Amino acid sequence: MKKVLLTSTALATLLLAGGLSVSADVQTPESLPIPVDVLAGGADFTFNTDMAASITVDNALLAQEGTQQGQLLNVGGILNNRNLASESVTVSATSALPGLVVTGGTTVTAAEISTASESVPVDFTINRAAALASDEARVITVIAQDAGDNEDGPAF
Repeated sequence: MKKVLLTSTALATLLLAGGLSVSADVQTPESLPIPVDVLAGGADFTFNTDMAASITVDNALLAQEGTQQGQLLNVGGILNNRNLASESVTVSATSALPGLVVTGGTTVTAAEISTASESVPVDFTINRAAALASDEARVITVIAQDAGDNEDGPAF
């Protein structure tokens, strides 16, 4: 028992006198680069690739009497938005051919940093007499324009 007391007393004396020091080697681990891709701002729009007319505006259609009706199917597209604000694209369909009246369209809106898509049918009617009397091409033109565009071209 006496030996235990001496040892405890010696250890307490070392601690109180500050005679005990501790040291350790600190090693820094090797650093590894972590690639981070940051998407640049902006937005892009692509049309649906499978837009098609339910009837084809050709000579066979024009050989029929009166007015014919049809639809342009799957009008719209995909909007990829990498901006911190929402973006919108207005998709419309028109024709320069007299007698070919196209009505309808859609707006594709993508929230910030997101993707949105849209697909709608667009109705059209074609008047045989008016179409035959014109030299304009028998086409329906689909136009996509960002909502803030002022007719000077797309902003993205």
